Amino acid sequence: MLAKSRTIQNTLGVDFRACDNYKNGIEAAKKIELPCEEILFVGDTAETDIIGAKSVGMKTAWIKMGRDYSLQDKPDIEIDHVKELGPILNLF
Repeated sequence: MLAKSRTIQNTLGVDFRACDNYKNGIEAAKKIELPCEEILFVGDTAETDIIGAKSVGMKTAWIKMGRDYSLQDKPDIEIDHVKELGPILNLF
């Protein structure tokens, strides 16, 4: 459940973009004992953050920063600022 989700990159210092196929993300999920499907990955780069997280089954939130998302594989959520995550996470 996403309510139990945590910010893996901030909590464990994992840099997902530095690893092919997001193996670091999978390992980090194991450390906090959550399946990837229960993690919301928040990112601002479509090609690495969103596509990479989706490739291992994570839910995704893209921070728009005034940009349109141009890739076909869309994020689950689009937000303008991280402060919008509070109400969104309460839905889960």
